[in-house]
Amino acid sequence: MKNYILFLGLLAFLFLGGLVISCKGDEEITVDTPLPTDNIPEEEGENETPEQSFQKSCATIIERITTENVSAIQNVNTLANVVDGHLDKMKEDGSFSDVNYEDKAYTSWPVVTHLDRVKQMALAYIIPGNAYCQQADLYEKIVKALEYWNDNRPMSNNWWYNEISVPRSMGLILVLLRSGKEKVPKEIENALLKYLQNSSKKPSEYEAANKVDVTLHWLYRGCLQQDKEVVDIAVSEAFSPLAYTTGEGIQYDNSYFQHSQQLYIGGYATVLVNRAVEIAIYASGTDYALTTERLSVLSEFVRGTLLRCIRKQYMFYNVMGRSIARFGALNQGTGMISLLNKLKQVDISHISEYEQAIMLLSGGEYNGMGKTLTHYYVGDFTLYQSADYSIGVRAVSNRTYRCENGNGENLKGYFLSDGSMVISREGNEYVDIFPVWDWGKVPGVTAPQISSIPVIKNWTQKGESDFVGGVSDGKIGASVYKMNNTKDGIRLSANKAWFFWDKEIVCLGSNITSVMNEEVTTALNQCLLSGTVAYSNGGNVSSISKGMEVTNATVDWVLHKNVGYFLPQKQVVSFKAENRKGSWKDINTAETHGTTYKDVCTIWLSHGSQPSKATYSYIIVPNMADATAMRNYDVSNMEILSNTENVQAVRDRTTGVVQIIFYKGATLNFDNTEVAVDSGCALILKDYKTVFDVYISDPSHNVKQLTLRIKRSGKEASETLNTLFSNDGNHKGKSHYISMSLK
Repeated sequence: MKNYILFLGLLAFLFLGGLVISCKGDEEITVDTPLPTDNIPEEEGENETPEQSFQKSCATIIERITTENVSAIQNVNTLANVVDGHLDKMKEDGSFSDVNYEDKAYTSWPVVTHLDRVKQMALAYIIPGNAYCQQADLYEKIVKALEYWNDNRPMSNNWWYNEISVPRSMGLILVLLRSGKEKVPKEIENALLKYLQNSSKKPSEYEAANKVDVTLHWLYRGCLQQDKEVVDIAVSEAFSPLAYTTGEGIQYDNSYFQHSQQLYIGGYATVLVNRAVEIAIYASGTDYALTTERLSVLSEFVRGTLLRCIRKQYMFYNVMGRSIARFGALNQGTGMISLLNKLKQVDISHISEYEQAIMLLSGGEYNGMGKTLTHYYVGDFTLYQSADYSIGVRAVSNRTYRCENGNGENLKGYFLSDGSMVISREGNEYVDIFPVWDWGKVPGVTAPQISSIPVIKNWTQKGESDFVGGVSDGKIGASVYKMNNTKDGIRLSANKAWFFWDKEIVCLGSNITSVMNEEVTTALNQCLLSGTVAYSNGGNVSSISKGMEVTNATVDWVLHKNVGYFLPQKQVVSFKAENRKGSWKDINTAETHGTTYKDVCTIWLSHGSQPSKATYSYIIVPNMADATAMRNYDVSNMEILSNTENVQAVRDRTTGVVQIIFYKGATLNFDNTEVAVDSGCALILKDYKTVFDVYISDPSHNVKQLTLRIKRSGKEASETLNTLFSNDGNHKGKSHYISMSLK
């Protein structure tokens, strides 16, 4: 079977003359361009009127939309075979015998199959090299299918299908058919264009990703009808989310919100970026080209946030929102590579970075990757990336919303916002594990072991913590979550902190308190099992394999899949390696994938029932070769200075750097040094004996004034910060740098 490489100009809408399509042998079919551009002058310049310039922009956009869809078909004979099957199912009235048009399903609505098939039929009709090219019988069947939809206008119970999916598909079909030998009868085309017009509200009435989705079918309609007002609205609204906002969309810290102040870097953010880039390519070089300012915001978000939340080709599970419950959702490889190849056409200043990202998405190595730590102070999210591993920690405050459920999706994801932690070296640690997950042991989370996970009634709700944040110098830093859960039958509080260093992450918990009868645990990890799980007890190294477990033990360390977990204090730890059975429908009612089996490794600490001011500490080292490396690793370089209700602090003995979380005004004493603050804050202290480099932030976002004092050997450094935090505006919670000298 011959593969046809369809060159990009194949279906070019020529500004003068027509469109030439060769379907068989030497026969040529010349099609007059459907757009009224005959009066556009051959040369651009002062003789071109605004109307002519607009017409040329529409012609270019229509041309690019058509060319993009045609070039996506790699084998026209395969397409023709697919169309054969569609026609076999088509009835005389233009409907398909296997589609239930009365179905109004909220998710996976089957009726859109009708439009998917008509699109494929339209492509077969306009693409040379297949038996259906410009075939009169196929044309009649296409018209019949369009008439059937127009006469019946099926509806889903989900607004998204009615206002976005269906009009977008119908608009694209009409665009493609403009290049056919025979045009859609005007009466039908006009009726369908009117249908598109009435299918949705104005784009300005939607938010972020949904807004950009709606603008696409507005763009189709505006260009087809040569309606400047519609095209103006479509493009303006499509690019409007490419600006920093306090509403839904790209935030001032470069995180992303959708459905209120809810972190959604995966899922909705990728929809927005894909649609915006798509329209930017269509409009490039026209009157509607993307501005430099909008491009800058888009580029910063993609390079600084979106791509960093992917390891290899897999997205972090805790930024995916409810789409975590969809089969294959974490695998972003093919789609992201396609997006980046498009971005290279738009954001030419960063082509090399996109090529590097494509290499990583294709399985390349992270050699030479710099170490970066970013705390997203608006999004309540902390992200670390290096050549060896990536980590993402998600929390929720009274400023942000919990990870949602909705449309029957993510039915067990209640605890995903309570300090969930992605620990990723290869990227595939959590791929499609979610049907078999113990959702009370989400990695990083402290939670009660209840028999039924709560489901928030109205999709999502605000968090309850007034102290969530982080501090960073760009390479190291800390993240803090003062958990205080009192809703949905949960009564649990804890002070949780993560201290990121060069090779280690020190995880501390204090003030863990619950009035619930259920056991409270902290999950160190719950990921796909790979090989054995090694551990050391009193220096004696053992291991377990699938089907084995260690329960309520005291161990020195645990090692699984080259990630080490050191236990510096005596704690009750359990871990098991097992094959688990689960169903996708338990977490997503619309999933067609049924029962699944996965081998899983789970490691957790027990705090018992009704703990009061309990603590935990563990140190993650994500790049350990084997048990020998674990045994020889000097974890004592990570010195835990404090893990109390008021202060959590860690010092790196090799550098002298101290990271501190003050939950309130308090004092920390170590060696001959005293550090005191009069308000809660997060600190990094780089100690140069008499001079300190200080990085400081306000996790509460409410501090107006803060005094920091450092004393040593009779000398003191004091700094009262009067305006440092109060002037932060939309950047409350960000890290600030100051220098202090002992005197």
